[in-house]
Amino acid sequence: CIILFRMGDFYETFFEDAKTVAKELQITLTSRGKGETKAPLAGIPYHAIDPYLAKLVKKGYKVGIVEQTEDPKKAKGLVKRDLVRIVTPGTVIEHLILDKESNNYILSFYKENENYALSYCDVSTGEFMCCNLNKEDFLNEINRLNPSEIIYSDFFNDESLLSLLKNKFNLSKYSNRFFYIEKAKSVLIEHFDVFNLEGFGIDESSLICSCGALLSYIKEKQMNNVYHINKIKVYRISDFMYLDDSTIRNLELTKNIINDSKDATLLSVIDRTITPMGKRLLKKW
Repeated sequence: CIILFRMGDFYETFFEDAKTVAKELQITLTSRGKGETKAPLAGIPYHAIDPYLAKLVKKGYKVGIVEQTEDPKKAKGLVKRDLVRIVTPGTVIEHLILDKESNNYILSFYKENENYALSYCDVSTGEFMCCNLNKEDFLNEINRLNPSEIIYSDFFNDESLLSLLKNKFNLSKYSNRFFYIEKAKSVLIEHFDVFNLEGFGIDESSLICSCGALLSYIKEKQMNNVYHINKIKVYRISDFMYLDDSTIRNLELTKNIINDSKDATLLSVIDRTITPMGKRLLKKW
């Protein structure tokens, strides 16, 4: 990922990162040093990080933030720094970056036989859901949820499916060991502080693998406790009247066909909500 390295009043990027950031954010590319030690630089003011971070994340980049961990005035020699967080499209929590009217979902899936265990979470609100689906329903559900990031096992090798998903979504490979049933179960049990997962209704191994890997990924990127994610809900699409992606689009429920905006949609007609939470809930319904 791109590294933002805190240096005084700026987050600096170096070498290839600097070239990428300068190009994507349309900021000045400078340099430090001469000859063989010359290093390309591109800096962002630390107090104005959010809009720049938003642009990078919306373009699908992952950004590592390295902060100063001691007072520069008291430091002897180099100021100590540490990686404090990795921001990815699905783990953003900054309100200036998020669309307050829509959920920002990160999704994980795990294939077992011909079925797909799908789990998704909105890190900003703590919503955590999962279900088991066949391939057709799996693709429809992903399109309905429109996640900003999808994680999958590096052992998953269905190239046709991955190619299909890459055309619309940000995909992130994740080590297969986090999808192992033992690892996934232990992560979930430890996080939710329970003896087993029966209380959540998660009794299928594939769901445990998908949910456990997703939670591991979120905790790894946030680098702190995410205690507000405090439950998982299992749902089945057979409990609802289910509409596929093309039907939802043609009925113009949440996006119009002309320019994909909310204008002249069913949602825009009935939306009289006055809070961001209400808007998100109505859109989900």
